[in-house]
Amino acid sequence: MKYTKHQSNELVDFIYNSCMHDSVLVGVTYDASKKKTILNLDNHYFSRKMYFEFEETVLFMQRNKITDEKLDENHYRTINYIGIEENTNGLPHDLDINDRIYILIQFFSMDEIHIVANSVEIK
Repeated sequence: MKYTKHQSNELVDFIYNSCMHDSVLVGVTYDASKKKTILNLDNHYFSRKMYFEFEETVLFMQRNKITDEKLDENHYRTINYIGIEENTNGLPHDLDINDRIYILIQFFSMDEIHIVANSVEIK
C-alpha cells in the first residue's frame, strides 16, 4: 500500500497494527540521484518481512546516540519505535515538510533514522 501525507491516519493505523516493533533493520538503500530510500525489515518473532520504499526523499538522516561496541549487533538494528512525526525540532530549519511524510525510527540502541519523503509504499 502506498501512503502520502494525506493518508497519515491510515499509515499510523498500519504501523500500530503491524509487526514493526522488534523488527530488525536488515538493509538500507539510499539513491540520491533518484531520491529514493528503501528499508528492509525482518521480524523474526512473527516471520514477517516488510519493505519501505520512500519516493522523493528530501531528507535521510541517521543519528547515533550510543557507540558501545559491547552491545549485540541486533541491538543496534532492532526497532523500538516507528512513527509519523509532526514535530520538526532537530531537523534542518529550512526543511519544508508540508505535504510530506516525516517518519522517525528509533532503535533499542537509541540510534535514530529520520526520513522525510513525498510518499512511502509498504510491501
